[in-house]
Amino acid sequence: MSSSKNNIFHFFFLIINIICVYGAVDEQLSTVEKRPWNYITTGGVFEWCQQFKTCCGDHQSPINFDTKSVEAESFDPITFKGYDTKLKSIVMKNNGHDIYIDVGYPGALPVMSDGGLNAKYTLDSFHFHWGSDNEQGAEHTVNGVYYPLEMHIVHINSKYGSIDKALKNTDGLAVLGILYGVAKEDNPVLEKIVKEFSSVMYNGDSKTISKPNFSIQDLFPDSTEYFFRYSGSLTTPPCNEVVTWTVFEVPQTISLKQLKAFRDLKGSKKDDNVTLSLGNNYRPIQKLKDRKILKRRSSDDSNSVSAQFPLLFTAAASAFGLRFM
Repeated sequence: MSSSKNNIFHFFFLIINIICVYGAVDEQLSTVEKRPWNYITTGGVFEWCQQFKTCCGDHQSPINFDTKSVEAESFDPITFKGYDTKLKSIVMKNNGHDIYIDVGYPGALPVMSDGGLNAKYTLDSFHFHWGSDNEQGAEHTVNGVYYPLEMHIVHINSKYGSIDKALKNTDGLAVLGILYGVAKEDNPVLEKIVKEFSSVMYNGDSKTISKPNFSIQDLFPDSTEYFFRYSGSLTTPPCNEVVTWTVFEVPQTISLKQLKAFRDLKGSKKDDNVTLSLGNNYRPIQKLKDRKILKRRSSDDSNSVSAQFPLLFTAAASAFGLRFM
């Protein structure tokens, strides 16, 4: 074989090897992105960026709400259509990361609009994040204070119609965040959910409940008039930056007994050799970067809950025994 033919042969051999190597790397990257994620072990919250590049974005959630630096905005109240309708059914699932609840209605799904939202958003589901003690658990913080539990009510932009499509658009999702502080008495509506936890104790467990006898509005705090608003992301992988967040200033309540029911849930399967708790399923606070946090106010804000909130919040935080960052 001539020298020129040898050179051509080696050149093509080199090209083939490069293609094979890059193909293998690409396959490995695909495998990494499909890897299971969690909050505590290898692949845990501080490694999400290595697995899901979007988790390193500039508009990540959750964040801290500093009430002294937020910008007041005179939004109209949020319009909640159909939220007072009793649920026809719910499907409660332990997915190993949280307790996820899918909703069923006798007619059209509830829709929210106005309140500074740029579209109509259809109710999809809700889920919870909580901690192993009263000093952690909620994802968002207010003035550096942690609540022990937070509920997220997920909505899809009505023009997209599905989660898959919504996740590809920056206005795809709107999530309501409700913080929970400790109270002496059980939360009667929350109890209708908590009492079913024995059926979803382990990862993979699910239960369908017909006529659960509550509406989504029943889960709301006493006031939905005042809230924080910002643009952010999913708080779990793949961390898509597609969420318009609304977090109510006024918290809901939960008893210690009900918190214990959350903390008794397992993140492992029933037949696993190692039993893992489902608790501490919250992401650390993310940097605000170039974003603004808006806070709804009324036309007469001087006597509003919002105007008095820093003082009221400090008092409430002390009463609830909450932890400051």
